[in-house]
Amino acid sequence: MLLDVEIERLETEHHAPVNVLTKTADAMPGFGIVAAVLGIVVTMASISGPIEMIGEHVAAALVGTFLGILLSYGYMNPLAMNLEFVGAAETGLHPLHRRVRHRFRRRHGARHRG
Repeated sequence: MLLDVEIERLETEHHAPVNVLTKTADAMPGFGIVAAVLGIVVTMASISGPIEMIGEHVAAALVGTFLGILLSYGYMNPLAMNLEFVGAAETGLHPLHRRVRHRFRRRHGARHRG
């Protein structure tokens, strides 16, 4: 039926952004590690400089690591879970609607097809 196809399409459309956001959130700690490694590389390039400069570079490396973890576990993963809960609430009545429509058709026969 057309309504069943539409319900399946809505459920598929719901899962696509949640999956993308979850994969992005899973990748963010990796970006934090890359930021830390690059920060240490920059630190090693300026190792003969003043101590204050070395401290700034190490701090920048640690901030990159922190941001990767914070964005992943503190922002993107909770947002993805919230989208999942909202989508489940929106599509939760679809199976009930299918059962009600099926029983209505069984009781009333062909006169109410649609």
